[in-house]
Amino acid sequence: MVKTAMNKMQQIKTKLFKLAELDKSLKLFGSQSHSYCLNPCISPGELNNFESRYGVTLPQDYRQFLLEVGNGGAGPGYGLFKLEDEIVTGGNDTEDREYQRLAQPFLLKSMWDGEEENDQNINAQQARQGTIAIATYGCGVDALLVVTGEQRGHIWIDDRSNDGGIYPFSSECCAFYHDDPYSLETVDDTAALSFYDWYQDWLNRYLVKFYAV
Repeated sequence: MVKTAMNKMQQIKTKLFKLAELDKSLKLFGSQSHSYCLNPCISPGELNNFESRYGVTLPQDYRQFLLEVGNGGAGPGYGLFKLEDEIVTGGNDTEDREYQRLAQPFLLKSMWDGEEENDQNINAQQARQGTIAIATYGCGVDALLVVTGEQRGHIWIDDRSNDGGIYPFSSECCAFYHDDPYSLETVDDTAALSFYDWYQDWLNRYLVKFYAV
């Protein structure tokens, strides 16, 4: 039986509550920055305003998360970013310029090493178009959610600050980012996880540390 969006979001909330109970001392990576707390959910009107303003429809599982779970807070890395209030409710010229790229399609199909002279013909200005940064793992490593283009709904990693390039957050990346920081010897280049699967992987791996799944 296929889970409905509501059931999926309820499953996330149930696991997050369990994790917060188990890690009251905030021992796990990133927990001290969010304390397993979520920001209040965004309203449908604010979300519709954001999508209309920037000409996009956010991926369904992320959209439902914002509406039913929270507008940022507890999550992978140091926690989920929030759709900033000033962007949702009106914005300013600087933010508009930054977010106008959301409607432009994400162009990458496989790992991009940051070099402009390659077979994908992508330059630095184009590399993150069609994406929104939703979390950071620190040291300049961002988790990007693709909102436009063929990869829409999937998570990619921007690790250019450490010369790691931009690559899909595949199942092979899960242990490295959510469990064992020594497990990823080479960058995997297979299918990227959806927002829901990415968030669930973080929850499941953290719960396993307490033998609670």
